[in-house]
Amino acid sequence: MRTLKVFAGIVSIVALLTFTSCGTIKSAEQIRTVSVSGSGMVKVSPDTATFSVSVSELGNTTAEARELVNSKIAEILDIIESNGIDTEDLTTMTISFNPEYEWIDSRQTLKGQRAYQSISVKVRDIEEDTRVLAKLFDDLGSVDNISVSSISFSREDTGEAYAKSRMLAVQKALQKATDYATASKMVVGKPLMISDSYDADVMTVSPQNMYKAIEAVAFDSRVPTEIPTGDLEIVSNVSIVYEME
Repeated sequence: MRTLKVFAGIVSIVALLTFTSCGTIKSAEQIRTVSVSGSGMVKVSPDTATFSVSVSELGNTTAEARELVNSKIAEILDIIESNGIDTEDLTTMTISFNPEYEWIDSRQTLKGQRAYQSISVKVRDIEEDTRVLAKLFDDLGSVDNISVSSISFSREDTGEAYAKSRMLAVQKALQKATDYATASKMVVGKPLMISDSYDADVMTVSPQNMYKAIEAVAFDSRVPTEIPTGDLEIVSNVSIVYEME
């Protein structure tokens, strides 16, 4: 008899758990949701510019070509430092030595030794002084046979801009959910899931400004150089699942 009572108790507990589990599944199935997404974008002015300066020289020997490059790099560094650029913002990107050939009477002939070096330059606080970058390019324009390329713009601190773009993204997502709820004669409830993603800072420059920037790199000494910086687009994207009541 005691064994039967224990067995009956176990059956009762199993039945109770089964009933509770079924009730939980049924409640979960009754939850209505809506999945929406939103995108927020904030424009800010860049405060940092980065570009590269390259020197390529041909000599009879590697040592001669390298000496020519060293001399010109030293001249470039003097100009950069005289414009207030910290040495910590200068980085050597590439150094190379290669033989260079030419074709004469269908035969490959050694022309000389080519030496090449490029450095990356970071210019800060261009938002505070818009002429600092233009003056630097004007001064570099006094050095012959150099290349300036890979000009890009960024902002050191984008935390506040990203916070604003995320707020806008959530607001747009909520507005979508509200629109669907109104059309369905329902009410938006609490968010059940939020997933976030964001794009890298994107620089936008108008076609007119792009042409001016290309002309500026050509180092036309007749007029002061203009460097249009455009705007940075700080973009955040969010996906939210809302409960519908």
